[in-house]
Amino acid sequence: MAISAGLNRELDWRDTVTYLANALTPDNVLSSVRVNSKKHLFHILSNQLARTSIFLQAEDIYAAISEREQVETTGFERGVAFPHARLNLLKRPVCAFARLESQIAWDSHDGLPVDLVLMLLSPSDNPQSHLKLFAEVARLFSDQSLCKQLRGTDNADSIYAILTQSPDGISRQLRAG
Repeated sequence: MAISAGLNRELDWRDTVTYLANALTPDNVLSSVRVNSKKHLFHILSNQLARTSIFLQAEDIYAAISEREQVETTGFERGVAFPHARLNLLKRPVCAFARLESQIAWDSHDGLPVDLVLMLLSPSDNPQSHLKLFAEVARLFSDQSLCKQLRGTDNADSIYAILTQSPDGISRQLRAG
């Protein structure tokens, strides 16, 4: 897959987790989300991000994410998707994460349905920041033990901790891999 191919360089995982922690708030982590389609999930996550931001409107987020999804699928692999877009009003990246109650069809690169979704929004005037966050998150989520931990809990606080706290257990596995 093209995303994975560009990530052979060694990353400092503390920076990745810190970068993600700066973009993701506990309020924007949802667990056991019941949806029947990507569109339904896009509405839920767009509304969630709009509720936690004074600058963002749910309609604008939904439109940007949907438009990006039409260009190319944001389904990564092994049940993970990263819908993403760049928006004018943002000053820094923001994210929302959803662990779905059951998998949904996504047209992923590997053809598998999705149950772990991280929506990424970045400032439109800083494409480098958007690409860096996207690439590092893709690399982080390529670790199956991380995905297993995320799938193994229904608690949003636990999910937030897995995604943002010190990656000692995760980093050892990623550096070895």
